[in-house]
Amino acid sequence: MFANSWQFSAKPQPPTQWLEEALVETFSIHGLRLLADSWERSPPFADDQAFAGAIRKYRIDLLQLDKPNSSAGSSESAASWLHTNREQLEAGQSVSRGPAIHGILAVYESDRACIEDIGALNRWPERSSLPVDAYLARWKRSCTEIGAGGALPSRLEQLFGLA
Repeated sequence: MFANSWQFSAKPQPPTQWLEEALVETFSIHGLRLLADSWERSPPFADDQAFAGAIRKYRIDLLQLDKPNSSAGSSESAASWLHTNREQLEAGQSVSRGPAIHGILAVYESDRACIEDIGALNRWPERSSLPVDAYLARWKRSCTEIGAGGALPSRLEQLFGLA
């Protein structure tokens, strides 16, 4: 829903469904960190600050599932991963998205303002049926149309070695 996928016309499909899924999954992982921080500062239940640790552990466990072999979040590992797996991804085949998740998470956590760009996602008729290069170009244009910053699609181009 966060990525405009609540609309009737929102039918995720290759070749860029993998990117949408990675963006949303990473947003959830990012949100777990924010939730843990908030829970620790101001727990919803009296004297329950310690539960923040359980939330952090759950987040770490999720990140460990797909930890890339090379340095987590580096542009090289995500770009190399995309280059190696692009054909499978575009065919809608299941591929471990670890380097994409770690790379996108690094972007979210280094520039929280770019998260607003997710609201400009999927506002074009072809939606995820476009190749990743065209998808990111349409997303940038959509950001301009709604007045969003537009940094996230540009950062993803760099992350995945498409710029």
